[in-house]
Amino acid sequence: MNTNDLERKYNLSRLNLLILVGLSVVNMITLVLNDSYFFFSLSFPRNFQLVYVILSEQGLVPNQQLIQPILLLIMVIPIVLFLLCYIFSNNNRYKIMLVAIILFAIDSIFTLLTFELIDIIFHIYISIVLIMGYSSGRKIAKLDSKVDIMDYDEDDFKWGLISPFF
Repeated sequence: MNTNDLERKYNLSRLNLLILVGLSVVNMITLVLNDSYFFFSLSFPRNFQLVYVILSEQGLVPNQQLIQPILLLIMVIPIVLFLLCYIFSNNNRYKIMLVAIILFAIDSIFTLLTFELIDIIFHIYISIVLIMGYSSGRKIAKLDSKVDIMDYDEDDFKWGLISPFF
């Protein structure tokens, strides 16, 4: 597989990560404004909101006006983490993509708790795309680290500018 195909797969993975962030923002807006759920997004904000609603209905939330900004902040944290993964994955390749996979695996556990078939299928798709991006980024990093010693002339080695022992 050539470098262009690997770059294309990696960039497709990053694009899907950005789409996930965008759809999750739409989900946050629908949760806050309409108390409705938008599919194809992170499950953690919705599940966290459901726990909050259950606790507030039972009177276990002391001051709802004080707790609501904290609730929104907690719901936004995973979205911000995925946005940071998207931003930093441009340079660090597979290392940041691995962080995104781990975060998404945690969110997938929340998805399995809801038993929403559409969301489960969406999470499987995004998981496959993120793993594909991780694999492509890792292969690109390996290809970038290989230096063909024959491209350098003898004087580079003589003055210690290039070491044959990378």
